[in-house]
Amino acid sequence: MEDFLDKLQKLDRDENDSEIEKKYRLSKDFTFSKLLEYIPPMIATNISTLLLITVDGIVAGNFVGEEALSAISIFGPVDTFVGAITAIIATGTAAVLGNRIGEVDSRRVFEAKKAVKFLSVLVPLIFSVIQIPLVLGIIASYQLDENMRSLVIAYSIGIMISNPFGMLSTIGVCEIQIMGKMKVLMKLALMEGAMNLVLDILFTGVLNMGVAGTGYGTAIACISRCIVTVIVLSRQTDIYKTGGVKLRASDVGEIISRGLPEAASMFVVFMQNYIIVRIIIQSFGSEGGTIKGVCTFCYSLANVLMSSVQGALRPLTGLYSGMENKKGVRSLMRQGVAIVVLLSGVMIILFETIPAFFYRIHGVKTIPAGGIASLRLYVLCIVVLGINALFRLYYSTVGMQSFSTALTLIGNCTMPLSAYFFSVYFSAPTIFLSYLVAAVVILCANIIRYNKLKRDDIRSEKGSKRRVYISVEPENAIDASKMIQNYALENGYSLEAANRARLCMEEMVAYSVRATESRKVRNQIMFSFDDEDVLFTMLDDGACIIFDEDEEKQRMITDNYALLKKVSKSMQYQYVLNLNHTILKFGNSKS
Repeated sequence: MEDFLDKLQKLDRDENDSEIEKKYRLSKDFTFSKLLEYIPPMIATNISTLLLITVDGIVAGNFVGEEALSAISIFGPVDTFVGAITAIIATGTAAVLGNRIGEVDSRRVFEAKKAVKFLSVLVPLIFSVIQIPLVLGIIASYQLDENMRSLVIAYSIGIMISNPFGMLSTIGVCEIQIMGKMKVLMKLALMEGAMNLVLDILFTGVLNMGVAGTGYGTAIACISRCIVTVIVLSRQTDIYKTGGVKLRASDVGEIISRGLPEAASMFVVFMQNYIIVRIIIQSFGSEGGTIKGVCTFCYSLANVLMSSVQGALRPLTGLYSGMENKKGVRSLMRQGVAIVVLLSGVMIILFETIPAFFYRIHGVKTIPAGGIASLRLYVLCIVVLGINALFRLYYSTVGMQSFSTALTLIGNCTMPLSAYFFSVYFSAPTIFLSYLVAAVVILCANIIRYNKLKRDDIRSEKGSKRRVYISVEPENAIDASKMIQNYALENGYSLEAANRARLCMEEMVAYSVRATESRKVRNQIMFSFDDEDVLFTMLDDGACIIFDEDEEKQRMITDNYALLKKVSKSMQYQYVLNLNHTILKFGNSKS
């Protein structure tokens, strides 16, 4: 593991790093350990979510028959459309709240919460009405035979009932993620997944309600999850406390714009699935829905792992972006991509080795012609889709949602074009290669843009405002402090401000160890040098340094922190994601 982290860390080293940065590299396992802490509960959460998403097809396929499985698969694009609407608010909420928490500005956090409350009520209410003609219109456009059409409509009734509640639950998921309460998410998802499975079996199998019962089971489970989520958010978090601030249109607009990349991706996936389903049905006949349903299940299975990495990254990237710690964000991206490649690679090997098994568990006794080849070609796109999802998270977090949205819309247009090309000139299973083609096009553009941003960040930090990123052990704090002093002298920065900042670092590193009675406290420190001022930022995983956390007054448990507050121009502190986040600004005595 140490060698693996060392190799990742070397990717971001620059020849212009200062001597202190070369000697005291950022802790390679600081963020990685937080990812490993968050990923297991996120996996458990997503396994439960997988039950919610895929159990309908498995239950209906086994109790009703292959036509029921095909009907649920045909309805799939509508689910994607609903997810796209939800993603605008949910991912926008996570990005804006994460950044503002990183800024340590309570008023701006309250303003974001106010906008989230407004959108969480308004959007589900509006969609509950407009979804009815929309869903019926999409189903009619497929021109299905009467039997298949009746099955799809029967299933859709329960899903339409659940959609507004599902929207509110998904927004709540992102709110809980950004608060770092991954175990709470896990319990909620386990509850909903288990309830959905039991109710689907009850209504579809025991009560013999057919595919309509499958939809009703999902609806009841979703409504129950929504109610519990709202109760948890109100009792265990302060997400609904807005400090009496007024709703601002600019905050609403920012949340919507930050959510556009993920929503654009899902809107395009909706159109892709709609077109692809039509092409598949034309090429394979009615059995095409069965093949598509199994492929979707396999992607959902792999996405349990990939979206767990994305969910673990979300609160950390938001925090680091709000701190303007660009090096930390890049480090998180490298670690996230490495984990996604490893996990998705394992899943691809599994799918390629035993493809027939995934048809059998759906109750498919005779695998359609070309079904095995189709699945094997389809799963090749999984690793690329996982990496692209992390890039969307990155661009949304750093405020480049317009680029990500445009890339998603343009890049994904290649999928229906390539699908049509494959359907005309090659055998039917090659249609599923179109997913890989579109994903690779987007990945290439993402990498090019990301590398350009990295070069721009490095160049900007060579200007008048230079940042130094280090991690320091307690026994090395004095030596690192002297090197900061030398750095300020060599580069012409204020020595008085630098001396105050470096002495602050010595005290805080020593205190973080004393407070936990352990020398295994990790930290990441950033010095931002300006002509007259020095901004000092420190994250550490030591004990919380707030003794009396009251809404009216916060008191530090060490007098030395009170002294630091007196000698600094400003001081901000918060305990977030089980980390101490302290920001101090130092200047000359005259300033």
